Amino acid sequence: MVKPPARFKLYAWIIAVAALVISISNARAETKPSRVFKVLELNFNSEIVPFDDRDEKMRDLRFAAIVEYIKRESIDVVLIAEGWNYKGYPSLAIPLAEALDYDYHYRLVEGFPGLLYDSNVILSKKDYWMGGRHKIKLPHTAWALGDEIHTIIPLGKRSVAVGARLILPNGEPLYVYATHLLGDTDKDRTDQVAALNHAVKKISARDGVDWRYANVLVGGDLNSGPDSPEMRYFGQNGYLDTWAAAHPDHFNDVISATSCNSPYSWHYNPINLGAGMLPTQDTIGTNGRIDYVFARGNRIRVLASTVMFTHPYNGFWMSDHYGVLTTLALDDAQVAAPPNPLTDSDDVVPALTKVLEVTDSHFAPCEKEIDCDLELPAQGLIAMRGIAVVNKSGDKIHVKISGPARALPSPSSSLDAGHASSFVFTQPGNYDLVVHDVVGDSLHATLRVR
Repeated sequence: MVKPPARFKLYAWIIAVAALVISISNARAETKPSRVFKVLELNFNSEIVPFDDRDEKMRDLRFAAIVEYIKRESIDVVLIAEGWNYKGYPSLAIPLAEALDYDYHYRLVEGFPGLLYDSNVILSKKDYWMGGRHKIKLPHTAWALGDEIHTIIPLGKRSVAVGARLILPNGEPLYVYATHLLGDTDKDRTDQVAALNHAVKKISARDGVDWRYANVLVGGDLNSGPDSPEMRYFGQNGYLDTWAAAHPDHFNDVISATSCNSPYSWHYNPINLGAGMLPTQDTIGTNGRIDYVFARGNRIRVLASTVMFTHPYNGFWMSDHYGVLTTLALDDAQVAAPPNPLTDSDDVVPALTKVLEVTDSHFAPCEKEIDCDLELPAQGLIAMRGIAVVNKSGDKIHVKISGPARALPSPSSSLDAGHASSFVFTQPGNYDLVVHDVVGDSLHATLRVR
């Protein structure tokens, strides 16, 4: 057989490489992200130490819920505060990234020495080619020992911003930051915001980006109200408070915009995680909006912004904070605004946890049994379904649930007057709910979980 000349081999090799480059380019084009860009910010409160196996299971349910939610809503970027320590990982970023197949970046910090370990986290779809990972140490916080990736030994409250550079569909960079401001005063936090802004300017300039056109996202638990000097600093430097932009008439409405002080925190019990009723003006107070997504860029438009996780999902609260979900358009394309998940579409909102209120009248002779036959349809965030039992009677009651599978976190609970307990079902079927009062009277309900 006659061997081809060497130059033909070279030509064939060049053609093969060119074909491979075209193939890779086409593959990237096929997975090109949409010009609609979703950002979720949440203080996940994962530093809560499990007191026992039941509490650990509730943490697992919260983790499963956030994974399922991010997948379901196809979130492009996730910004998390208090994401430290889950399943032996130093940061929640690692198992979340594995479950979602996302890129990630994080650093360990600490809120209060020896008590609240923290981790600032960025997660993004791999389509956006995360690079340029870095951190910015903010002023008025302590120094620390350790690499802040595997270990940290801080000498006091420590606040940093973690940052990364993503590549948008039009080829422009997007600088993304997650932080948790821990300054003691407004001036401290204003100094921290100024330091963050100054650092982002330097980093974008190093990349050859004109600051006037730089695309920047900053999100996190900023521990500041919307009228504070530190939040006004963002606006004075070209950043858009995305929730306020979407709700110009309600930017400081504590009912629709609050992000901290969810019922998880003011009814918190390590065993009955999730017990509590919906927030009201009286229970929240007036300084609830402290979680934000800020955007900066001459072609970034806010399509929608919603406070998320304001209701218990299937028997438990996602965190002691609510989240902020912001949807952006990244260029001048005319993209219709998506529905508001809390108001516009029943198909988007997970079914709320069923609530059964037990009153003294239920134990009257003519009402020995409650024929409620509660329907718990399998729509919503995750496959588990739940019920919250609220003791509206004048004395202690004991609640017990039995059925095809053990209710979590425990199949029984004793409730003082005014208290509540949540139960999560992991399998469908008919469950028996029995409530006893202090004198031995009982009432029964059939829970049909499907």
